[in-house]
Amino acid sequence: MFDASYTSVGVNYKPHPRVSLLGAYEFQYLAGDEMRHRLKLMVTPNVKFGDFTLSLRERFQMTYSMADQSYDWLLRSRLRLDYMIPSTPLGTYIYAEMYNPLETNPACWYDMFGYGAGLDWVIDDNNILGLFYEFSHSVDSYYHLIGVAYVLGWWK
Repeated sequence: MFDASYTSVGVNYKPHPRVSLLGAYEFQYLAGDEMRHRLKLMVTPNVKFGDFTLSLRERFQMTYSMADQSYDWLLRSRLRLDYMIPSTPLGTYIYAEMYNPLETNPACWYDMFGYGAGLDWVIDDNNILGLFYEFSHSVDSYYHLIGVAYVLGWWK
């Protein structure tokens, strides 16, 4: 059984080979018929060394919950290490992410931490299929996330 389904559409722009900018909209359908809308703005600088890439993504996001008609504002900071396996279309990655609430009086300077790993299959220049696992925890809860992602592009 699935607990949630997310559908995203966005625009990615690379003003420099080591910097990526992204704006996106995401629709979320959660168990119990809860629906949410999310807007995301991201900047991701990276540095490459051999088959490895180290990146730091800063994501500002606003989520609107239709159930209780409330807004949630977060700044998410993710450090990620990618490795492209030589002579294959496969890439692996690990990451750690911190969720920082942006409300006026947050109870804590962070809301949640997440740790994950994944595998990407670069089918061709415009298609990527990925599998990932994430473990996230806050002060009073935790969750496991297993996901499948498909990225379609037409930029090349």
